[in-house]
Amino acid sequence: SPACPGPRTWRGARLGGRLPVVAVSTTGRTPAEAASHAAAACAAGADVVELRLDLLDAATGAGPVLGAEAGRRLAEGVWPAVQQVAAAVATTRLPLLA
Repeated sequence: SPACPGPRTWRGARLGGRLPVVAVSTTGRTPAEAASHAAAACAAGADVVELRLDLLDAATGAGPVLGAEAGRRLAEGVWPAVQQVAAAVATTRLPLLA
C-alpha cells in the first residue's frame, strides 16, 4: 500500500512485507456470532480479524440515526460486540479492526 511503504509490525502481524497477510472479516449479526467467527478465524491462522460493525443488528437497527440516539445505539449495541470479539481474540494477540 502507498500509505504503508515499508513493512510494519502490528500486534504480531507483519504488514507490507514479503508475505501476504490474511485478514478475515466477521459476518455475524449478533456479538456472540461475531465472537464465534473471530475465534474460528484465529484458530484457522488468520493474521488480522475485522469486526464488521455494519453487519451487526445493533448497528443497523432501524436505519441511520444522529445525536443522542446514535450514542445510545453505540453504547447499548455496538460497544458490547467490540468487547466480546476483542475477548475472543485477546489471547492470540492478533490485531482487531473494528
